Amino acid sequence: MVMQWPRQWIRPLGRRLGLVIAVSLLLALGASWLWIAVLDREPRYSGRSVTEWASGLNSPDATTRSNAMAALRALGPAAVPVLVRSLRDRDSRLKGPFLEATPRLSARWRRWFYDRIKPFGPAQNRLAAVRGLALYGTNAPVEPLVHALHDPDRQVAAEAATALGAIGR
Repeated sequence: MVMQWPRQWIRPLGRRLGLVIAVSLLLALGASWLWIAVLDREPRYSGRSVTEWASGLNSPDATTRSNAMAALRALGPAAVPVLVRSLRDRDSRLKGPFLEATPRLSARWRRWFYDRIKPFGPAQNRLAAVRGLALYGTNAPVEPLVHALHDPDRQVAAEAATALGAIGR
């Protein structure tokens, strides 16, 4: 004999199930917001994050580079995990096809693509991270710099070699 549920029990169960799903989604969204906003924050100095200061190391302006160096030194060891994480950034899959198509594209289209898609952003982040770690001299973590020697971007690998050379044995 199969037991059947009375209809008056099924309707409220459907409403409750919808309410449970909605509340679960709201809790998941709230937890992810909490993770992003509070728990996964980068250390800040003068209102700017470690990543923002590190990108200043790539600037052609000497004053910007000097300010970035001073800020990263002031942040001290708190900046190192963020810089090491930046070393793990990988290039966009669009970078290779973009470089192959570059000679055939107009300068206007190349500029638009570079500004919107930013296919070279991770390489610039890795370069800034290596330069930032080099500021710490003998206190810089060696293992991430050794891995950076095998970076596909030659400039990042060269900066990592220079930083390791400055550290010494």
